[in-house]
Amino acid sequence: MVVSSLIALFIGGWVVSHLAGIPRQIDGMLHGLLTWGLSTLVILYPLGTAIGSVLGGAFNLAGGVVSGAAKSVACRRKRRPKPSTTGCGPKQQAQAKFQDVKTDVKQDARAIANQTAEAVSKGALWGSFALLLGAIAAAIGGAMDRPRTVIA
Repeated sequence: MVVSSLIALFIGGWVVSHLAGIPRQIDGMLHGLLTWGLSTLVILYPLGTAIGSVLGGAFNLAGGVVSGAAKSVACRRKRRPKPSTTGCGPKQQAQAKFQDVKTDVKQDARAIANQTAEAVSKGALWGSFALLLGAIAAAIGGAMDRPRTVIA
């Protein structure tokens, strides 16, 4: 995918430079860079929208899990008899279990967040490198068109 993108950007830079009809090589490079910028925007908008939807769904799912665990503990607590006055009754046991579940969910969420942050940082680094390569390919493609002499 990366190779085909680089080839497409190179050819796109060359075509834009050629069709511009500008005799200077630096102007061809600039046309190639503009082609790269426009294609990057056109590609990243739908990609960003899709990633945002996936992340929104993941956070909604995580919120539903926490909410479901809390409701489950609350329902179990309501079904039990009145608590004793010793402080170790069903209500206190249910609260302790709820705290344990809540702690486990928080620890799991932190672990998932750390893994996600690591993956996103690696992806951002590779994405930046790929964008830089694409810009270079488009600029070289734009510069490859032979400067033409202007006939007056």
